[in-house]
Amino acid sequence: MKKLHLGDMVIALLVICVITFITIHAYEQGDGQIEVHIESADGEWIYPIDSTQDLHMAGPLGDTHIIITDGHVHVSDSPCSEKICIAAGEIASPGQWIACLPNRIAITIRGGDDQSGEVDDVVF
Repeated sequence: MKKLHLGDMVIALLVICVITFITIHAYEQGDGQIEVHIESADGEWIYPIDSTQDLHMAGPLGDTHIIITDGHVHVSDSPCSEKICIAAGEIASPGQWIACLPNRIAITIRGGDDQSGEVDDVVF
């Protein structure tokens, strides 16, 4: 049986510390801040959901008009042909999203406390 050396123990301790740090970081709850993430070909923008913003995001078809107000976000105008992003209405909860695929704009709501207790959908 081989005897453990000091270097072996240091490496093992270092591996345990790294695994512990990664685990804690992966499962931490965050600060509860709910944010609106808007992504386009030009980049990503993050706004608090409780702010008031009147935004025009450029896409390949033109500007998509996004409004953040009263804890909700919605698309009020878009140059796409089907206008599905406008018909999506207002979103306000983490995990909800709106996408204007023709104009390559994606809006998601992220953050908040653990939402695992909420039921997303039920099928019978």
